[in-house]
Amino acid sequence: MAERKVVSASSLSPWQKRSIDSVALCLRFCYALNSCNLLQLMGGNRMANEKKRTTMSVREMGDLLGLKKTDRYWLVHKQEFQVINVDGKMRVDLESFERWYANQTHYRKVTGEEPGRTVATESYSIQEVADLLGVCKASAYEILINHAIETITVNFHKRVPKAAFQKWYASQCWYRTPEDRARDRPMEEASISMPEFGRMLCLDRRETYVVLSKIASKLDFIVIADRKRITKKSFERWYASQSTYVKVSDRPLAEQRRIAREYGRKQAESLMPRIKIPMDKALYTPRELAVLLNVTEKEVYNMLKREELPARKISGRFWISRESLQSYLTENNIILDEWMEE
Repeated sequence: MAERKVVSASSLSPWQKRSIDSVALCLRFCYALNSCNLLQLMGGNRMANEKKRTTMSVREMGDLLGLKKTDRYWLVHKQEFQVINVDGKMRVDLESFERWYANQTHYRKVTGEEPGRTVATESYSIQEVADLLGVCKASAYEILINHAIETITVNFHKRVPKAAFQKWYASQCWYRTPEDRARDRPMEEASISMPEFGRMLCLDRRETYVVLSKIASKLDFIVIADRKRITKKSFERWYASQSTYVKVSDRPLAEQRRIAREYGRKQAESLMPRIKIPMDKALYTPRELAVLLNVTEKEVYNMLKREELPARKISGRFWISRESLQSYLTENNIILDEWMEE
């Protein structure tokens, strides 16, 4: 084995010193160059990773939504979000995917994140409209149709833009939100409506408005939701100043019971009208048609508005011919059990 020789710097010649310094400088340069290349490589990999995070594969998208292979590619085929081609493979753009997810309510992520955040903040569902107005869902649909309120369709479901709903709501006084009803409740409790005035004195509709027209100057009126109401204080003041009319509650008990029975009978007759429809009539009124079809008169008018039933307007009234009625029954496979004869 060769013996290692230690040479001191003082014993080296100037030429040898310069050679050693040159070699050391080269080594430092190579080390610095390798370090720079390594940093660039790491930075490039980091940038590449960041670039990859802007997309995801179709499989990752399907796993995120809990979809099987066929459903994944069907969703891609519908072009709901942007899909790009990277090295011959389809990848889903994350930004467009999240934007689509926030504007739909059908699909739901397995992570539990709620869909349709943008839709929920910008529009109401039909059920939400019904809850706001205190009506059933069917009535909410009728309101949208009758008042031509703007709607949008999201995943085959109709929704109402909040701006369109607020614009319609501000233009009317008939329907009220729970907040408005709570605000008006103290005034409603301190007043009575016109029909309540008639029932308290046992008056029919005509008599009620005749009496009100005579004593209007003695009563105080307020308007709630575009309806006139009489303050209870002014009603009691007027009632104490006259002796012509007597409240039902101030009458003998036997008479109160008789009035209650009579009122109940009238209510039942108004809910179930008993009118006879001649079999050989050439023209029918909407009310007669409602009895024949066992629907409300309002539903008949909606059918006329949708032009499901041809009708003629004579002297301001709608008339439906027997031929039009028979045609409607045939098209809709409706069979009437019997035609009520005179």
